[in-house]
Amino acid sequence: MKWPWRRRSAGDVRAVPEVIVLGNQKSGTSAVASLLADLGGRTKTIDIPALWERRGAEVMRGDRALADVVRADPRPFARCLVKEPMMTFFLDQVREVFPGSKLVFVVRDPRDNARSLLNRRELPGHLDELTDELRAGLGERITVDPAVWGGAGENYVGVLGHRWNLAVENWRRHREACRLVRYEDFLADKLGCLTALARDLGIEPIGDVRDKLDVQYQPRGNRAVSWPDFFGPNLARLERICGESMAEFGYECARIPAP
Repeated sequence: MKWPWRRRSAGDVRAVPEVIVLGNQKSGTSAVASLLADLGGRTKTIDIPALWERRGAEVMRGDRALADVVRADPRPFARCLVKEPMMTFFLDQVREVFPGSKLVFVVRDPRDNARSLLNRRELPGHLDELTDELRAGLGERITVDPAVWGGAGENYVGVLGHRWNLAVENWRRHREACRLVRYEDFLADKLGCLTALARDLGIEPIGDVRDKLDVQYQPRGNRAVSWPDFFGPNLARLERICGESMAEFGYECARIPAP
């Protein structure tokens, strides 16, 4: 299958992804997107560095336009299936730039999501505040930056809760255009979930992905440690911030949220 782009005039290349996979980082978007592309025999882009960290935050704030990013280098966007979590947070622009693309939103329980995000950066979840040494280790990463995600006055776990809420709020504003995938449903029946999703998107399942279903597409977090053990008192904080939206997706709180 050829790349879905066309050159209309010199210096004007318009990328037209068939499917764009969205969701908060570490929600399982890489696995869902990669396997979906392989199942349907589609070309794929898994992550777009031009939208990572501060560069993506600039688009979120409106300091830079997604259309300009695409014009500067359309190649990552010129695949049948494109996955980039940061695009979740400027979904208005995504739909404006790619009005013909079908959208998939992957959601994951915020407690697993936050634990995986912290595991990725080798950060603990139980502290009241990150030490200066741990913050220095983050460098310019925006993982727990309240200026980007909201949650001013909350600690770093609280900021991750606001980040999850922000992803969900963007999905909610565009829910009529997004196919929703709960990561937990995907884990329970990967092939069945992918096959149903492909057909819902108008993609005929033609590839055999059974030998890829258990491939680790991103560094895996430590699922062995329980939420109470990992987060300590921050678990109640996370559930307080995310509780209302958690219920919408069928995620039950492990304990009564703190006031």
